[in-house]
Amino acid sequence: MSLTETIRDAVEQEYQRSRGAIPLPQRLKALTERYRAFPETGAQADKAFFDDLSGNS
Repeated sequence: MSLTETIRDAVEQEYQRSRGAIPLPQRLKALTERYRAFPETGAQADKAFFDDLSGNS
């Protein structure tokens, strides 16, 4: 098999694999639903919050 044929075959296989994957809108919908399932805390994600996460005061 030539290099061109090998690459063409690999690209075709990847294309076929990706066509069987869950479409992006469905994946995003599931992610959004999971995010919305968390309760609101009322905490503010401001600079002080992120500084605390990174260990800076």
